[in-house]
Amino acid sequence: MKIYTFGMDHQIINFVALICIGQVLLILLQHYGRKTPIPLVTWVMALGVGYGFIQGRLFEQLPIVDLNADLIFFIFVPLLIFSAAQNISLPQLKTIFSPALLLSTLGVLITTFLIAVPLRFILDISWLESWLFGAIMAATDPIAINAILSENGYIKERTKLLIEGESLLNDGTAVVLFGIIFSMVFGGADLSVINLSANFLFNFFGALVIGISFGFLGIKIIHIWHETNPHLKVTLSFLVAYGSFFVAEHYIQVSGILAVFASALAFHFPDCDRKACTGNPAFDSIWGYAQYLANVSLFFLVGIEFVRHNYTGVNLWWPALALALLIVPRAIAVWSCNVLLPVSEQLDKHERTILNFAGVKGAVSIALLLMLPSSYEQKESFICLAFLMILISMVGYPIEIYCRAQKKPLKD
Repeated sequence: MKIYTFGMDHQIINFVALICIGQVLLILLQHYGRKTPIPLVTWVMALGVGYGFIQGRLFEQLPIVDLNADLIFFIFVPLLIFSAAQNISLPQLKTIFSPALLLSTLGVLITTFLIAVPLRFILDISWLESWLFGAIMAATDPIAINAILSENGYIKERTKLLIEGESLLNDGTAVVLFGIIFSMVFGGADLSVINLSANFLFNFFGALVIGISFGFLGIKIIHIWHETNPHLKVTLSFLVAYGSFFVAEHYIQVSGILAVFASALAFHFPDCDRKACTGNPAFDSIWGYAQYLANVSLFFLVGIEFVRHNYTGVNLWWPALALALLIVPRAIAVWSCNVLLPVSEQLDKHERTILNFAGVKGAVSIALLLMLPSSYEQKESFICLAFLMILISMVGYPIEIYCRAQKKPLKD
């Protein structure tokens, strides 16, 4: 029997059909792509590039999907950061805290500086503008890294933990640094060293206080109510993730990423009986599937964004420049930070190499780029160079990590 509703919007029908086709392609990518060292999100990004090309040049009637900074930060980032941070407990964080903190502070500054210096002369821009791009590309995207590491079974658990912890802290630091430089370039702010330091510390510790407060409040409600309904716990955890990010970014204007990271650690604080809130299949499966959907959706949109820009200004030697800006600053930053660590905590050569190639760039860098004013004359140049760096890191780095990781035993 055929059921027909008069007045049915054909755009809705086409949209649903497109979603179904996308799901079929996603299933095929997941099945056949797992036989390669390239992670699913990279294949999905390639699918987005294909969709963007077809929509823009062949079938303009296909739905137009726009990616903007607010969509990335306020929809995707809280969910994905909270989900990634659930893999790290406080006892685990303590074991890698020194190298992770050093890499996410001094390492970010070194990387930013080493990216900025050549760009200052190559693009003939001011020092502040070159530092701005350096801050954008200094961030190691925790969303992309988590997606890559989750599909690699050859990396030691301690190395995975260090990469994940450093990327989460690194990202928050880079976003704070970007905000400070952004206000100096476009807002005319003339900040002294004291004001810069105070601004940075306020952003860092303010975010931690907000995140910890939300996390402890959430876990306290569960214990006071003696709640056993897994769906209510999942809903509350989503509220903690998005609430901490929204309050930090929108009202207090500190790092929302650090706030979400802190809220996840507090929500899963071991003294609060972690099993009471996460030790059930419903909680883990819902968060796991939400993370999966958010990852593939975000990187599909990133792929579409790739083809939205004009690359006519890209020179033939820019891919080589992008590769150099990816590898050299990161390698120097990792080596420098490692030298400053106590001998007992220093990384071996294999771990340093894996960490070098864990500097994957992704959606967070794109979000920061999209925040630049449309009238800024260097915006397209920044976007073109950044997209080349993201493409190289999303395709080449997972292959390199896979090959390098297989050279060492899996166990610590």
